[in-house]
Amino acid sequence: MTRISQDKKITFFMPVIERGVCLADYCIRSYSKIRNISFTLIVYLNCVGDSIKRKYVHKWRRMGYVEIIESDYKKSMLAHGAILDIELKKIKSPYIATVDYDFEIIDAKFINYMLERMDNMDKLAAMSVGCTSGGGAVYRKGKHIMSARWHPYFCIYKQKALELVSSFSHSPRRIPIPGKDYSLFYDVSARIQEALVKTHGLRIEALSRSENKFSFCYIHYLSIGWRKEYITESNIRAYRWLRILSQNGFLGRGKIIKKIANILLISFFGR
Repeated sequence: MTRISQDKKITFFMPVIERGVCLADYCIRSYSKIRNISFTLIVYLNCVGDSIKRKYVHKWRRMGYVEIIESDYKKSMLAHGAILDIELKKIKSPYIATVDYDFEIIDAKFINYMLERMDNMDKLAAMSVGCTSGGGAVYRKGKHIMSARWHPYFCIYKQKALELVSSFSHSPRRIPIPGKDYSLFYDVSARIQEALVKTHGLRIEALSRSENKFSFCYIHYLSIGWRKEYITESNIRAYRWLRILSQNGFLGRGKIIKKIANILLISFFGR
C-alpha cells in the first residue's frame, strides 16, 4: 500500500525507539525549519510504550508535516534494516530520505542544496551528508573488511533509483571470504548503495566532501560515541546545547567555546 502520494517532493523516514524519544522530540521539531519544499516526515514508532506515546505523540501529530506510524511488533523492536526494507517500498514521493532520530536540522539550506543538485543530475541516485572513511572503497576494521557506505542517518534517494534495487536489503550482512580470517561486512543500507553504483552505474555523493560550508547546518548527536544511557529527559536540554556549542561555537568564539563545551560533555556525559 502506498503511504505517501506524489504531491510531496520528499518524504523523510525516521524510526524512533523508546530510549531515543526525548532526543527525537527536538529533531522532529527541527523539520519546521524547512522552507520552499513540500515534504512529509514519517515518524515510525519502533516498540514505543503507551506512556511515552501519550506524552509526545499528540504534540507531533499537531505538526502539519508529521505522519505517525506504529510498528506492528508491539513487544520487541524490529531491526533498523528490516524496517527500511518494509516501509520505504510503500512511499512513492519522488525523493525518499532515511533520517535518524538523533539528527537535528540547525539550518535547512543544506537540504535545498542537495535536492537542487539531485534535480539537475540524472545519474545522481542518492546524496548523504557524509560517508565512511573508505570514500567509495572498502576499508579494514578489526576482523572485517567494511564495504563503503554513505551514511544513512541523513541520506536522500531518488524513489525511482530505490525501485531499481528493490530486490536488495538494507539489513547488515557479513560475507565470509574463503581462506581468510576476516569477512566482508555490509552495514545498514550498504548493499543497496553498492548495487546502485556497481550494478546500475549510478552515482552517490557525500555533502561533507563537496560543500563543507554546510557542516554547521546539522548535528548528529550520537555520532561520535556519546553514551545513550547518560542522556535522559532531565538533562537532554543541557546535553543538546553542549553538543551544538562543541560543534559550532557561539557568536564567532569558536575554539574557546568548543573546547569548554567538550570538557563539560566528557565530564557529565562520558564517552
